[in-house]
Amino acid sequence: MLLPAVGSGLSCAPIFTVGIGGVPDRDQGSASGILDSPQEPGPAVGVTVLGAVATAAAPASSPQPP
Repeated sequence: MLLPAVGSGLSCAPIFTVGIGGVPDRDQGSASGILDSPQEPGPAVGVTVLGAVATAAAPASSPQPP
């Protein structure tokens, strides 16, 4: 968990700097939103996939009938 957090912290600022650097001042808010929007669904999809994998791998809580 520490490695992805550090990597994300070290990469986000340069990505936003490069992504917004050539945008006029009046459009920087929109450019920032466009850059940030794809980052929001990623964690939600990741948690969903991990939950599905954990549910599939977990043993059934009730015994199966013969």
